[in-house]
Amino acid sequence: MLSGVNPRLTPHDLRRTVAKRVYDITCDLRIVQQLLGHRHITSTLHYIGAVDRSALRDALNQVQPIIDALPLGSERPQ
Repeated sequence: MLSGVNPRLTPHDLRRTVAKRVYDITCDLRIVQQLLGHRHITSTLHYIGAVDRSALRDALNQVQPIIDALPLGSERPQ
């Protein structure tokens, strides 16, 4: 292809790329979670790829109840 873009590239591939880049820049899973519109942080983890899983798991276990209790933008009262 003349543009150099893989013809099998999907919108979902773009979504994963943006999620990973935002995480790489911010190191903030909550920002990526909100960007993707995920209710559970574990869904977001599938998008950011390989990270130090043991350190991430420890950090998530500490903050999971707090994160789950926070409303997403669409759940906030108007």
